[in-house]
Amino acid sequence: MASYSSSVLIIGAGNFGAATALSLVKKGDVKVTLVDTAAYPNPRAASHDINKIVRDDYPDRLYMRMLATAMPLWRQDELYKPWYHEVGMLRADSTSFGEESIASYRDMGIPNNSELLPVDEVRRRWNGALATADFKGVDQILRRLTWASNTSWAR
Repeated sequence: MASYSSSVLIIGAGNFGAATALSLVKKGDVKVTLVDTAAYPNPRAASHDINKIVRDDYPDRLYMRMLATAMPLWRQDELYKPWYHEVGMLRADSTSFGEESIASYRDMGIPNNSELLPVDEVRRRWNGALATADFKGVDQILRRLTWASNTSWAR
């Protein structure tokens, strides 16, 4: 039986849990147990559906720090980079998420390219693809280009 200097139990086999388990195993000398409520990949995970969206704009600062560390690895690691593609995003909802997202970046000193656009501006852009979209109750829409490439702030 193998002997390990430490054992780690990871609850949740989403992007972070699976990536953490892989990173620990690569370092060696650690036994990793990864558990989840569903078979891998978990159909409830954001990374499971067709769009495979991973974003770094969360109100939770710890979560943002984890993504700040993970995204450069996904971008550069031979295992992940064939599957990782940065694209833009529009988020239309009636909450204050857009303002909170931009404030989170600012408060953490994270460079970003987010902007809040009025609905009329979104309707005009992109060859009118969203001209007839139902934005009822929405005053502005959060627009993100690709993830900020300056990763010097990641700790």
